[in-house]
Amino acid sequence: MKQKSLANPEVYISKNTIYDEFAKAEDHQKKIEKFLLPKLKNKIVLDLGCGTGRFSKIFAPASKKYFALDISEKQLKLAKRNTKNIKKITFIESTAEKVPLPDHSVDVVFSSWVISVIQGRRNKKRVLKEIKRVLSKNGRVFIIENDSKGEFERIRGHIKRTENGNIWLKKQGFKMKRIKIYFKFKDFETAKEVIRSFYGKAISNKLRSNKIEHNIIVFTN
Repeated sequence: MKQKSLANPEVYISKNTIYDEFAKAEDHQKKIEKFLLPKLKNKIVLDLGCGTGRFSKIFAPASKKYFALDISEKQLKLAKRNTKNIKKITFIESTAEKVPLPDHSVDVVFSSWVISVIQGRRNKKRVLKEIKRVLSKNGRVFIIENDSKGEFERIRGHIKRTENGNIWLKKQGFKMKRIKIYFKFKDFETAKEVIRSFYGKAISNKLRSNKIEHNIIVFTN
């Protein structure tokens, strides 16, 4: 799912401890958690692209049942370690284009930074079709993607690509809610190391502190 979005895909697929640092620094104020937690309470949830389990360990305890799906075996291994005391989670190694769950079997589908990195509109549509298939009647979808506005996208140089992707998602019928968040790494050197691992030295050299403004959009049905 996410492997083609990064300047160095090995970071996501294999170097999962670096990705874990990235995930832990993101949304330092925990605004995403505060927004979504009440909406997932006592629901059957599919976390589509769970990564290292950063959101799984927050949302799963409040859910009725929690499916955490990811394409990377190593990411899932770390996710299991990060959520080892939570019994409601079922981990699934699979692509987002073919979810091994029955029709209308989940109440909420939650995905973070997945749709934008699927290559090709045809594949993106397959993912949205799968989301619709597994979702129960009156079920909710929450798709988190980057907003083209903000320091993070300026540093990465992804403004136009992100903007086009968000326009496409909006055309699929989703509503948009913008939230201003930020990364905060434990120190400046860690910030540079993590960003360099993802996007290269030239991008990491644009950093001026361990804090990076990061605006997001939550797409909902």
